[in-house]
Amino acid sequence: MLTLLDDSRNDIYLLVDRKSVGYPRDFQLNYATLFSVSPLVIDWGSYSQIEAEMRLFQAAAPGKYAYYHLLSGLDLPLAN
Repeated sequence: MLTLLDDSRNDIYLLVDRKSVGYPRDFQLNYATLFSVSPLVIDWGSYSQIEAEMRLFQAAAPGKYAYYHLLSGLDLPLAN
């Protein structure tokens, strides 16, 4: 998904569930700027989901963006 979002108009803030295994630790993007947010154990349906979103918003807030899109690993952009 990161390669699909790799565009010079995008800044990407990434928070990975601390329980995740088998994903590459060093992501290389060609155009977008990638910011990593400290991992967090996230359990579906629990407050940890909200905490993860708040951490992402707090990290991105200084950028004063016009739009924020929250995407999970299940989301896939199909059109520009």
